[in-house]
Amino acid sequence: MGGISRDTIELIRRRCDIVEVVGAYLPLQRAGAAFRALCPFHKEKTPSFYVNPVRQIFHCFGCHAGGDVIRFVMEYERLDFLAAVRLLAERAGVAVQFDDRDRPERSRRELLLKLHEAAVEFFRERLRTGPGSEEARAYLKARRLEGEAERRFRIGWAPPGGADLVEWARRQGWALDLLIEGGLAVAGDRVRDRFVGRLMFPICDEQGRPIGFSGRLVRTDESGAKYVNTPETPLFHKGRILFALDKARRAILERRRAVLCEGQIDALRCHLAGLDHVVAAQGTAVTEDQARLLKRHADEVIVMLDADEAGREAAIRSARTLLAADLAVRLAPLPPGEDPDSLILGRGVGALQEILDHAESAVDFVARVARDRGELSGDAGRIRTTERLLEIIGSASSAVLRDQLLVQAAGRMGVPVAAMRRELEGRAHRHRRPANGAPPAGETAPAEAEPAPEELWLAEIAVHRPECRPLIRDRLRPRLIRHPLVRRVIELALDAGDGPVTWPADERSDAFERFVAAVEMSDRALRLEGEDASAVRATQDCILRLWIRDRERCRQEAASRMASAPPEERPRWLEVCQRHLREIAMLKRGWEVAHPLFDLME
Repeated sequence: MGGISRDTIELIRRRCDIVEVVGAYLPLQRAGAAFRALCPFHKEKTPSFYVNPVRQIFHCFGCHAGGDVIRFVMEYERLDFLAAVRLLAERAGVAVQFDDRDRPERSRRELLLKLHEAAVEFFRERLRTGPGSEEARAYLKARRLEGEAERRFRIGWAPPGGADLVEWARRQGWALDLLIEGGLAVAGDRVRDRFVGRLMFPICDEQGRPIGFSGRLVRTDESGAKYVNTPETPLFHKGRILFALDKARRAILERRRAVLCEGQIDALRCHLAGLDHVVAAQGTAVTEDQARLLKRHADEVIVMLDADEAGREAAIRSARTLLAADLAVRLAPLPPGEDPDSLILGRGVGALQEILDHAESAVDFVARVARDRGELSGDAGRIRTTERLLEIIGSASSAVLRDQLLVQAAGRMGVPVAAMRRELEGRAHRHRRPANGAPPAGETAPAEAEPAPEELWLAEIAVHRPECRPLIRDRLRPRLIRHPLVRRVIELALDAGDGPVTWPADERSDAFERFVAAVEMSDRALRLEGEDASAVRATQDCILRLWIRDRERCRQEAASRMASAPPEERPRWLEVCQRHLREIAMLKRGWEVAHPLFDLME
């Protein structure tokens, strides 16, 4: 639980009513004892997303998302567990307490976050009144970044001199080693500022908290790099951050699409122009961590790229990384000599929007560039292009997406789809599973099977009908339940006696929470009434079905052993098979005949 005490987590859950929290995000409508809405986690026209105020859970019967209030905030806001707890703690006015073993590290991180927030305000104040600020403000005005841009993105100024921030920090009581650890100062003969004579663009995490900076020179004739970024720190990891994601996250979630550009000013300009689903990578090509971050918010990414060779190559590398993260990818090449900032300022946002509207798949882009270069006129060029297309297609983790890209590639190259597929399979064969059994890149393990209907039904009865728990305890054997989540839910229900089931905080995995939410949300066990449809009769029926399934499994195992046994052992296995068949026949005669046999069939 990331160091947060269990008591604190439970207090947050109690203080944050799930109907109020979800209702702040979605328009909930009452539906009997529950509330419903269109599910925010998949597209649908008929509401299948329900919130239960009594059990304090949500569940979607369409995509099977479910859990408690913390899980909802994690899924909707695309936050990790700690971030979701913090958000809800602030809402509920709960002070987050950490376990003692994690307190020093957490306290240090909190200090770094507070320091960066203070540094943002320091740089903003220096932009208004500090040495050299006139030139900085003139630059912002010339680039049309004053006013709204300055306020929304909290742009600041690091004055020349080399010790302005350090001296301020001393006066404010900040430890200099914290400035060095946070990448704001550099150690040497004396501690000095890292950022000197630069416009300061704060870089924030998903929650909008400053964790680093990008400093830009304002004079083209000055020596040194145009941009200097915060180095790797406990807060700032370049390959895991996307600039402006905190501002773009909601728009990306609504569209399920993100636009990726290269520079901070490009992303900033897009937001000012109303393209609020644009983010920037902290470098020329996307990392795996950034791709996974985008996947939490989007299904598709449009990569804007420069028209030169370096821009094309960087975009194709990014496309492969994004495809491996199960994202659909399109490439939007910019006109020669233009970037999003210059294009919007020179031709208006409509010109950039038109480029985005005509973005191509990575396969179409590579094939078109090869055609434009004349590389498809000869065999060598066609082979090189085909190899490149297969590299891109093979990067995709989704089998459906790979097949779509294969069809596109075959059409662009003028070859049969079957031929392209054979080539792709040949490449996969050459990179097949290593000896240690680990899956190759892009291949995932099969998802856990759904529980059998009778197992799910029995779990619902165990949770909602306490009067049936003694019967389940007496007549059910744990080995009869195949699905581990069903087995655990029934165990917890039996441990609850005749009271409500308590779900352990330390077992809250994604799969566990989704399953528990589905069981808790179902009310069919509560609707059972009348002698012919009683909960007891339903429980007996489920248990009986599980025993029959178990005996059938035993019979099949005996038959398999009989088939492979030496001739002298086959009569014994035949007798075992026949005994299991007799047991199955007796079980099928109904509960009154069957239940005395259970103790004889261990």
